[in-house]
Amino acid sequence: MIPHQRVTALTALLTLAACAADHQVDAGMADDAAIALDAGTDASLCTTPIRDCRLGLFFGTCDDGPATPTLACNEVTGACRWFSSSACPEGWRRSDCPAEEACCHATPTGRWPFSDEVPRSDMAIVEMGLDLAAMGLVGIDAERPTPVAVTVDASFTAPPQVTASCSPGATLLLCESRLFTMAWVRAMGLSRVVELVTGSPVGQRVLVELLPRGSGLGARVFVRDFTDAARPSTPRACPPPSPRASVVGLTLDSGDPARLEVHGELTLALEDGESATVAF
Repeated sequence: MIPHQRVTALTALLTLAACAADHQVDAGMADDAAIALDAGTDASLCTTPIRDCRLGLFFGTCDDGPATPTLACNEVTGACRWFSSSACPEGWRRSDCPAEEACCHATPTGRWPFSDEVPRSDMAIVEMGLDLAAMGLVGIDAERPTPVAVTVDASFTAPPQVTASCSPGATLLLCESRLFTMAWVRAMGLSRVVELVTGSPVGQRVLVELLPRGSGLGARVFVRDFTDAARPSTPRACPPPSPRASVVGLTLDSGDPARLEVHGELTLALEDGESATVAF
């Protein structure tokens, strides 16, 4: 995991430098690409230099070729993204599964994006499954899911810690008051991400992706579980999709697309008609 700065419950949140966290960051991909596999004659291995790729949270682009949504995953880290064409970063392997069904291959242990034993490490298998579940097991691009316009209010005052107000049946971990939630921001080539992280070493992240939209910003959200442990012989099987959430509204204290210190209030619509409001 690439180092990042955490903000404690008693300090102001999201005062972070532009450092990347986890395997889903551009810098992380560059490190991963350094462990690129020998492409040989395997057409599924990606060959585009990492410098030619730009990334969002779960999507990316490596050229301006014909639009052909392509899922690719890093065999070392398990990171997955949907790319706009068949071009994808060296060190990654492309799947032939369509955007409507990311896990289209039947394996002895379950459905999976690859017909062979990819990836080989247990931790990479876990990370790949968690990425796919967060994406809902379907294709992602800059417009899917549709971002919601962000409201900017420079007078918004940051709370001393992350607070969440949820309807009684809400199932997100951040709705459990006994669990401490942290927050930070990380930058990518195509977007910024506000991470609301609950639990350690096993927990859940509410990932709020901020994308440029005209003269303003759009926001969408993904829920991703995480773990720092993997059991031996982890099965290659896509887990069920993560809990779904959509942005009802997001107010930020700044609309500067380059700013990495941001505070705001997020209102989410959850599954089964539940809701959550988070101030950070």
